[in-house]
Amino acid sequence: MCPYEKLRRIYLEFLRYLHIYRPKSVFIALPIFEEQTNIFLYKSFEKKSIKDLFIDLAKEGMKFKIVFIVKRLQDYSNEKMSTVLKQLQEFGFEISFASKSEIENLVESYDFFYTQNKNFVVKKSHLRNTKRFIVTDSKEQTRDSIMDFQKINEYGYKYEQIQKSSSIICGIDPVLQKLLGVWYFYSYGSFEDEKNEPVLWETKIEIKPDYSISLQMPNRESLDGELKVYKEQTLISVKSLHAEDTTFMILTNRKIKPIIPIMIYAKQLHKDADMTAVGLISREPLFAKNAKKLLGKYEHCVLKVSAEFQAKIDDFILLPHQLNI
Repeated sequence: MCPYEKLRRIYLEFLRYLHIYRPKSVFIALPIFEEQTNIFLYKSFEKKSIKDLFIDLAKEGMKFKIVFIVKRLQDYSNEKMSTVLKQLQEFGFEISFASKSEIENLVESYDFFYTQNKNFVVKKSHLRNTKRFIVTDSKEQTRDSIMDFQKINEYGYKYEQIQKSSSIICGIDPVLQKLLGVWYFYSYGSFEDEKNEPVLWETKIEIKPDYSISLQMPNRESLDGELKVYKEQTLISVKSLHAEDTTFMILTNRKIKPIIPIMIYAKQLHKDADMTAVGLISREPLFAKNAKKLLGKYEHCVLKVSAEFQAKIDDFILLPHQLNI
């Protein structure tokens, strides 16, 4: 059975439970990252949509509070979803949206539902990277889901707010909105040129609405990466094309301006050794001399971890009594 068919069966069983036990209120956290995961577009066995089955319950007085978890503009702005939202809203559904990047590190699950009775929960844990739902009457698990819903709801934006915004994604993730588009990246590398001068890296980065990154190297190779927005900082990670190395860049959200300072954590070129560096990204391309002037002296911008440092650690682990540290 495919995952989407399992999801449909789970919600049909849930609806059957709601018809039998008639709780006053129902709470749902539901990711809709693509059309296949949008349960409200599914058909029941009677050819009636699951959306309509929920609406039937709402007509009888049952209250629903739903937070949709989204990460891309197309998750909630397509025509089908817009029609669903309008219909749910007409029948009193309380609808909010939360950005995946803002809540995924705060909660154990963002795919679950429970009722006002609080006697069971159906959930899927994203921390365990599992595709399986569990049904449990554990008081601890139910309490955790209630707390997760409260946290998700705190970061949510009501559908009414989103409707008033010219760009839905702006209402959900203002940090991403500020960063969208092309930036020019400048930082010193880990090696020197033929004249023993530090090499200045100059690359172009494009940040896209789905939180993905495209980084164009000087040799025209394109690297893919992703962006994660946290409360105070934003993390950019880019994976090397020919190695398993990942470069991380961190910027402070309150410092987002036409030129942004960033911290870089990477491997030294052709070495199994780490380095950190100060860099910057700019909305407009900079002359190399201006980028160097802004960065300052090489020795103030780059810290390379030496082989001796790692060797000392290895020796200390093996023979700690021989080192007076």
